[in-house]
Amino acid sequence: MHQARVQHEHHHETGIMRKKSIHVILLVIGLCIVALLIRKVGFDHFVDILRTADKMVWILGLAAYFLSMVVRGFKWFMLARVHKPVPFLPFLSLYLVNAVIGNITPFKSGEAAAPLLMKKNFRIDLGKGFSILLLDRIFEILMLIVFLMFSFFYLYAHAKLDTILSRSIFSAAVLMVVILIAFLLVLFNRRIGFSIIDWLAGWKRWHWLKQKIDRIRDELSQFYQASMILRKKRLFFSLLFSTLLCWFAQFTALWLVVISVVTVDFLPSLVAQGIAFPVSVLSFIPAGLGITAVSYQYVMSMFGYPYDDVISAVLFSRVLFLALIFLSGMIATFYLQKINRE
Repeated sequence: MHQARVQHEHHHETGIMRKKSIHVILLVIGLCIVALLIRKVGFDHFVDILRTADKMVWILGLAAYFLSMVVRGFKWFMLARVHKPVPFLPFLSLYLVNAVIGNITPFKSGEAAAPLLMKKNFRIDLGKGFSILLLDRIFEILMLIVFLMFSFFYLYAHAKLDTILSRSIFSAAVLMVVILIAFLLVLFNRRIGFSIIDWLAGWKRWHWLKQKIDRIRDELSQFYQASMILRKKRLFFSLLFSTLLCWFAQFTALWLVVISVVTVDFLPSLVAQGIAFPVSVLSFIPAGLGITAVSYQYVMSMFGYPYDDVISAVLFSRVLFLALIFLSGMIATFYLQKINRE
């Protein structure tokens, strides 16, 4: 028994060390991409571009980004109030702390710590904490699919594309429509959701998926149980509107920082962000370092915008937004500690 326990602890510690090593490697890759981008632009040229940036405009961008953070915190607050009365400012502080954790971990996996923080600071059960996080993510995914669908259709209609790329983007747009319809059907119909899971379980070719079917079915069951609170129409539409507002504020924030450096239209910038954001998350690189800039610039190049100015502006925005996230997280941490001591 003792030997088995020692081996289990050893494997656990090894797994933690492996994860930390992967996180560090991914962070280094992101920093190397940023360094290469700055080198390609030219460091002196990069600094000159930032010096000439319109301060009032990028400060407005910072304000818009902070608004998106506050609204996301308010979404968590609305969901938490269903389970237990909690004060807004301390709960917003919890979200800001969790935002820091999410940005330093690949795929925003660190945000899974939110239920533990809720339990520690507000004595919200872990199950209820996970339901808050799960429902928030459902609305975020829904909005992501909508923006991706819009982005692909807009690219197809307005960007300068060759025939093959044009067809590929149109196919991606149609695929997003299908995914959106399927997502909504699963979201609002329990029978359809479980029918899809059973259909996937019947595919003999997907042996790797069979091992995860039970887990997916359990998580889907937990979602349907948690989603019972969305029967309150006021809460549902409040969450939907808040999600739209925070995405719009976040996209506006980057656009404001970019136009402080170079003139670009809002819709192409929105489309570029709609594609760059999921690409940066799927890259697993913490905070999307470098990947956001590359993806955004690639899409903007389809509309004819210059490489150097766009890359410099996006890198500048990442510095501003990450500084805001970490500063807000530090202040929020001290505030929560103060409340807990009292």
